[in-house]
Order: sequence, then structure tokens, then C-alpha cells
Amino acid sequence: MTRAAERSLFHKALQGLVLSGLLAGPGGVRAGEDVHQWLERMNRAMRQLSYEGELIYQHDRRVEVLSLVHTVGGGLERERITSLNGHPREVIRDNESVTCILPGMKAVSVDPRRGSGGFPSLLPLSAEELSDVYSLSLAGEGRVAGRGARILDIRPRDRLRYGHRLYLDVEQGLPLKLDMLDGEGEPIAQIMFSRLKVDPGIPYEASGPSLQTEGYSLIKHEKGAAGPMEKAFNWSFSRLPKGFRVNNQEVRREEINGDWQEHVVVTDGLANVSVYVEKRKAGGDLEGPSRMGAVSAFGRRSGNGQITAVGEAPVETVRLIAEAVEFTP
Repeated sequence: MTRAAERSLFHKALQGLVLSGLLAGPGGVRAGEDVHQWLERMNRAMRQLSYEGELIYQHDRRVEVLSLVHTVGGGLERERITSLNGHPREVIRDNESVTCILPGMKAVSVDPRRGSGGFPSLLPLSAEELSDVYSLSLAGEGRVAGRGARILDIRPRDRLRYGHRLYLDVEQGLPLKLDMLDGEGEPIAQIMFSRLKVDPGIPYEASGPSLQTEGYSLIKHEKGAAGPMEKAFNWSFSRLPKGFRVNNQEVRREEINGDWQEHVVVTDGLANVSVYVEKRKAGGDLEGPSRMGAVSAFGRRSGNGQITAVGEAPVETVRLIAEAVEFTP
């Protein structure tokens, strides 16, 4: 893959994915406990609680340390994630938008917010929605960041998606740790709190930007003005892999160097794959498969169009999704 293609893939992964201890101890499922109830409690906690802490993210033989501040107040919700090692960067999510501050590029990227997830890489989960393609079960107890945790196993029913193991805080219901597992059950990515403080007294302003952006270029991606599934290009999905569907009926358009790019998210309720459809360029487009840790990508050309699928799913899955895009006259 060329360096230009790597840069293009990095930008697509950043747009689509923006942006989880100790081993389980002995313990069984307590009477009256239910996976549905734990997931509902987790979803409420991520939306309604103010908290701050530090995260360790292990992936692709790399370790990243992140600071996270999540605040709620006056019906508003905002979250800031700041890298503490490696290249400095910051992601701020509020009710309306996702802002990425990239000092290395001297740029600020602003995208409309999709979904309402809080914990990195984790959207609100529904046991009913997931049960067709995943098996869900309670799997004992553990400790993460000095806090007691209940372990939930989410195992795929096929090899088209990764498994997940969630550690949920017994006291508050917040996710403390997330293991992403391959087909053999081995971790391919892990993110967990090393420190967590839940504090309703954290002011809303504490989750605002902490990096200086004076002199930075602004890249703003507005929601497309088109109606449901109206596109600049004539294309559609022929057949998506089992369990996957278009996340919503809005195709986002954005103008890049005078050309239109269209972006839609495909999901099975847990795994999310971004699909980009754009005009074919002379060079720099991804062709074939690529993988960076848990993130897989597949690019292909069709006539004058370029299709790129990227997300936290096996390479075979993103290939099937990319190949499901069909252009029509």
C-alpha cells in the first residue's frame, strides 16, 4: 500500500471510528441477574454520569494512554479524550458533533455526531438486537482499576465479527474494560481504565478542549442536505453480510478537494463499518485488504468510482461489505 493510500486510510479510520485489569476471579451468575439488565444499566450510566479517569489502550503491539473526562449538565453531554503518550491528539464529543484536534497536522476536524456511545469503540448495546448474531452471557467477576466488575461475554455466532468481553462496574454500571477477541478467543485489542473517578461535581466545562488550536486549519464536515438515501452517485448495497444493516437512512456528503465523497455506516448492533464512495483518483486509493490491529479495511474500484470499507471487523467482513456496493447507470 502506498504512503498516500495509508494517509487516506488513516483519515477514513479516524472519521469512522472516533473515537478499552485484572483477570476474572471465581464467581458465578447470581440469582436474578440478567444480561439485558446489565446492558441497560451500562447504557444509562454512560449517558447520565459525570466521571473522569485514565485509559490504557493496547492494539497492534502498541500501548496508548488516554485521559477521559465525561460531563453532563443541563440536558447536555460532552466527553473529551486526550492522548497522553505518542502523538498528541484530542477528541471531543458533544450532543451535536465530534471534534478531532490534531496538532501534528495543525488541523481541527469537526464531524456531525452519529450515535450516542461514550466508552471508546462502544455504542449503546441492545441484547435483543445482538442475539441473532451474538451469544450473550454473564461470565463471573473481576476487578479493574480497583473496582469490582461483572463480566459479560458477547460471542459471535459466525466468523464475520469479533467477540467482546465487557467488565462492568458493579457499583455504577460503567464499562471498565473491553477485550476484543478474534475467532480463537484471543485478545486483538483491549481498552481499560487504570483509574476512574465518578463525581457528579465535575463541572461541564471540564470536558472542553485542552489543546491550543490557534493557527490550525478547520476541516468541517456538514451533514448532507440530501434526503434519505439520495446520493450524488447512483449506487446501492446488493446484499450485506448476515446481521448487518445501514445504521440510518442518511448518506453524509462532504467535499474534498473539489470532489464529493459519500459516507454511510453499516452495523450489526456492535460492529460498525464505515463505507466511503467517491470519485476514482489517479493514485493513492486503497486497493485490496489492509489491517491495523482490530481495524480492517478493503478498497476496490468500480468504473470511475472508488469504494473503501473500514471498521473493527475481520477483513473478510469488510471485503463483503465493500463488494456489496453496486453502481447503476
